Amino acid sequence: MASEFRERTRTKLQYAKLHLDEILSRNGPYQADAFARAHEESVLFHVVGAKDSFLQEINDAYGRPLDPDRVKEKSLEKELKKKGFQCQALSRVLELERDKTSWLAQTIRLRHQGTHRFHISHGFHEGDEFDGQVFFRDPRTKEEIQVPIESFLEDCVEKMTQLTEDLRHTLEVETQSQSRPIIKL
Repeated sequence: MASEFRERTRTKLQYAKLHLDEILSRNGPYQADAFARAHEESVLFHVVGAKDSFLQEINDAYGRPLDPDRVKEKSLEKELKKKGFQCQALSRVLELERDKTSWLAQTIRLRHQGTHRFHISHGFHEGDEFDGQVFFRDPRTKEEIQVPIESFLEDCVEKMTQLTEDLRHTLEVETQSQSRPIIKL
């Protein structure tokens, strides 16, 4: 089953990259029209989905202490702790989520805004050093995230890809050292 969860994580990142590439392939200055906004939300949705799918990989590597439909960060942390396991991979994901300034926390906030609340606010620049560039606004503070939207989304996809690759290795090492039978990721 581990390969199925890993494949799902990869697929989510592939979907994010596909929609990002469609945004980047447009000619001219960034346009925050319906096409771009739909693709922005899709990229954010799939990046967060890749994180959620990676939680399934963690659950699977530890012998599935939780049913897949119950796997969330807190429930997985609680269940692993109850069974006496330290999971560095999960700890790293939680650390990034709890640091409100991290790329992952910002991505999750934007994704939740677009999925559950309202559209994601944009900051448009004209006639200044950022002329023609468009930035996301943080839903909490209403301040611009100081990276143009295209770059922010590229960073999200790249960082989530790198994070899942790095943490798969961490997960493999830690489950072997904790005398857990590991399913090859």
